[in-house]
Amino acid sequence: MTLTASERADLLRYASSLPVESEVRRAVLASLSRIAAGTEDDIRQYLPVLKSGYAGYVRAIRDAEARALSGDSMVVRHWANQPWLDIIESGGKVVAGVLSVRSIPDKSAKPLEMVYRLMENSRRMPQDIYKWWEDNGKRVKFLIEAAENWPAKSEGTDELFTLGPFKVHNTVGAKGAELDSLKKGLERVEKAVKSNPVPGFARVLYGDVHVVPRITKAHHAAWYYPGDDSLYLRRAKSTGIDEVHALIHELGHRYWHKFAAEPQKKAWALHHSRAASKTVEVELPKVGDELPVAIKGVKNRYPTIVAVEPGVFRYAIDIDGKPYTNSISTKTVYDFYRGQQKATKNFPTKYSATSEQEHFCDSVAMLALGNLPDEFAVPFNAVWNP
Repeated sequence: MTLTASERADLLRYASSLPVESEVRRAVLASLSRIAAGTEDDIRQYLPVLKSGYAGYVRAIRDAEARALSGDSMVVRHWANQPWLDIIESGGKVVAGVLSVRSIPDKSAKPLEMVYRLMENSRRMPQDIYKWWEDNGKRVKFLIEAAENWPAKSEGTDELFTLGPFKVHNTVGAKGAELDSLKKGLERVEKAVKSNPVPGFARVLYGDVHVVPRITKAHHAAWYYPGDDSLYLRRAKSTGIDEVHALIHELGHRYWHKFAAEPQKKAWALHHSRAASKTVEVELPKVGDELPVAIKGVKNRYPTIVAVEPGVFRYAIDIDGKPYTNSISTKTVYDFYRGQQKATKNFPTKYSATSEQEHFCDSVAMLALGNLPDEFAVPFNAVWNP
């Protein structure tokens, strides 16, 4: 189900009325923070709330200064709390709308991206309201001015154009070699999907592709949102095989949601379940190998196994030049490697082990690009291309 802007606004008002620590509030706001593209209606709906939040925050600062109160005092933070919530919660919708439907002037893409990051990353009321405003007040004002003054995008420009079956929303202002690489990547996606042997899979080639600064799943290169049936591609300096694979993977989600037949989905779910339950011969690490154990105070390094004894693995690592040793049970190590190696040996990718849908999407992407090994391609084709 896709919510209208009015319905989202009602939910936002409801969530904002709840206590900050409320689980319901957090759940509602999480559901509203989807990656779907903004609209002109979003700007109209949320800009007044953003401007009200801006004015309210300025009043809180003015009143605090008049009373010579510190920016981190309880009373001052209370005054600024609701205005700050209005800024962040409405600002996220406004910046999404500006990115999607407004023409971004030269040299304004980076400042707008910084506003986007501010709205996406702000989760807690600032500790010091003065400092937060000193760092971010100009960004809030920039967003308001952008929403009020920037014109709508014109189709047929580098900001909004049709490429094959896709309408591309270049919200990050990619130009030159970066834009050329993006277009070549989309052309490769179209070609690979059309040559994919799954009957009817080419029906997924349509619709909007939004190139965005980031997406909800920060480690993902692309994302498909069923609510508005759109694709999202995270900004990248070049679009290579990983991004092409990621886009085909997300088109796989569109196929799964909109076109896949239920009997085949059930057959694939059974195949996925059997693959997940298939046993593997676990290969345990040896003396001298790294052991993926998190050590407090150590970043980006793992300890080394120094001995394998009955029931335990002993490991060591230097911390600030001093040796640190400890041990971990053999069972814990075995269970970790068993889960890891089942995913890497029984599935084409580790990520595809997470669910039958991700298994399908990664498989169909690899098949389209010609790099799905036969051991996985044969059962895939048995279900999807009988």
